[in-house]
Formats: sequence, C-alpha cells, structure tokens
Amino acid sequence: MQMTLKDAFARAFDAERRGDARTARSIYDDVLAAIPEHPGALLGIARHARAAHDYAAARDALDRAIASAKAMTLPAEELWVERALVEFAAGDRAAAHLRQRLGEPHRAAAAISDAHRLLAEFFSPESW
Repeated sequence: MQMTLKDAFARAFDAERRGDARTARSIYDDVLAAIPEHPGALLGIARHARAAHDYAAARDALDRAIASAKAMTLPAEELWVERALVEFAAGDRAAAHLRQRLGEPHRAAAAISDAHRLLAEFFSPESW
C-alpha cells in the first residue's frame, strides 16, 4: 500500500515527537526519493543536521529547499526561519551571511536580521 505525502509527514512528525530521529530521517529520505528536492523533506533533514551540529549539511539542505520552494512558488518563510536558527547556532551573523551567499533581496535579509536579534535576545543567558 502506498502512503500519501500527508501520511508520510504525519509519521515523520510522530517519530520526531517520540525522539526517533532515525525513522523520521528515513521517511524524509523516502519522500526525496519519490519527489526530488521536496522542500518539506529537505527542511526536516536540515533540522536533523542542525541538531547534530552539522551546519554545512543544514545549510546545503536549506539552500536546496529554498531554491525548490521558489521554483514551485511555495512559501519559504519557515525555511528562512530555520536558516536563521542554523546561522545562530553556528555563531555566524545570519543577515550578512545570507546576503553574501544567497543574494536574497534586502528585505529578506532585514527580516532575518530581526529574527537573529530576537533569537539572540531569547537565547541569551541574561534573558533567563
């Protein structure tokens, strides 16, 4: 029996909630095998890479996801938020990095800069 895309993501999210990253990653890989460059599957993979502190792999998956979302005219806001989280976790300056590497419009970089500032405030030990 074939699984729908909705069912596949529901199973992946359930695996994530249970802490079963291996099963979730396997599902994301299956989605990519069926639908190459699927932005949602790439986002899931990027989140796993960030959790493993593999920021280069996370950036690569997100670059692909953003390009794919753009080609499919799908919203990319969640991808950009994850990109900011990756850059924050990596210790990079998110807005400058995005402007340099991705050439996105200034307003996107400004939004990421705002997100980075908010994340820095939220994760700063002084705010706890």
